[in-house]
Amino acid sequence: MHYSHEGLKLDKKVIELYQRAGKIAQEAMKFGLQLLKPKAKLIDICERIEKKIRDNGGLPAFPVNISINNVAAHYTSPINDTNVLRRGMLVKLDIGVHVNGYIADMARSTVVGNDKKYRDLIKASQAGLAAAEEVLRDGVSVNQVGKAIEKAIKSFGYTPVKDLTGHSLERYQLHAGISVPNVDGGTIFSPKLREGMAVAIEPFATTGTHGTVYNGPKAYIFSLTNKADRFPQQKEFIYELKKRFNGLPFASRWIRWLKPKKVESILNVLAAGKAVYKYHVLYDHDGGLVSQHENTYIITKNGFIKTTET
Repeated sequence: MHYSHEGLKLDKKVIELYQRAGKIAQEAMKFGLQLLKPKAKLIDICERIEKKIRDNGGLPAFPVNISINNVAAHYTSPINDTNVLRRGMLVKLDIGVHVNGYIADMARSTVVGNDKKYRDLIKASQAGLAAAEEVLRDGVSVNQVGKAIEKAIKSFGYTPVKDLTGHSLERYQLHAGISVPNVDGGTIFSPKLREGMAVAIEPFATTGTHGTVYNGPKAYIFSLTNKADRFPQQKEFIYELKKRFNGLPFASRWIRWLKPKKVESILNVLAAGKAVYKYHVLYDHDGGLVSQHENTYIITKNGFIKTTET
């Protein structure tokens, strides 16, 4: 079996690596959802899931995200995080796994304490993902996928989040250049999904009316940019980041070889020089509650191979 994407041959071994990453992600998600209980510390949940990934033979492709209520994405615990879950919170658990650089990215939404509230909001993002699967195949435009997602979410009376998108994946590249919107892009230029392409589809539904997000003041997730080598005074620190994370996003709490205040200082210097990209915690513009569902797929001629599923 061979697939191709922009000249890259995806042979059976590569497909198997994507699927192995997906299996580890599924197991981590199942494990993680069971940890979402009242009074559980967010940092304990993040670190236990990340340990589960490593114990099962994978590595985190990005820090575990636990985004609550009107936080749409990008919250992972900072070091010494004291936040805990409370009954009734709407939680988006977003997990990434890689095996030798081949990534599985998946997310699920649930309510702490099995509360039935927000049930329809959760169903809306689920329906968006199911609708995307109905049209996924070689040659489909990303706007067609977005149109299907938008229609499904709106059928529940909610708003798709247009600022957040799915994304193509390549080896050690979480966002590999093609975005998959959650709304119909109309007649604007729309790339097509091609056989052999790995892609994460992630519908977000909100109770807000605008379907937009904004950057909060804090960021606990980072990644190196191609400007990092312009900082020779931080050469050893940057070398460690490259060696340990290979360009993938990392959490500030993962940097255990320096004291936290030193880590914060260095990251601020690198961010100011655009040598590090900061993934700010993202909030719904209207203060709306947000749900998310996500799976990873490899596009085939007539459909897809789904690598993540619970």
